[in-house]
Amino acid sequence: DSNIVLARYVILNSHKFKDRVVLDIPAGVGISGIAICKSTQMKKLVMADFSEEILNNIKNNCKRNKAENNVVTVMKWE
Repeated sequence: DSNIVLARYVILNSHKFKDRVVLDIPAGVGISGIAICKSTQMKKLVMADFSEEILNNIKNNCKRNKAENNVVTVMKWE
């Protein structure tokens, strides 16, 4: 899956995300965003998707993976 490939890229290239604002859209289950949050020193991460159910899954996955902090925003795009 593309999210797993992107998550691996992020982990191997974490220096490219330092002090950046990152937008993960569509975020899906949040795999890429969680990798960005846990593996980089990004300035801010915004994960967006289109349904409340998906957004709730992202929030739960972030919480389970201890990837929730004040620089992560989960939002709905319309």
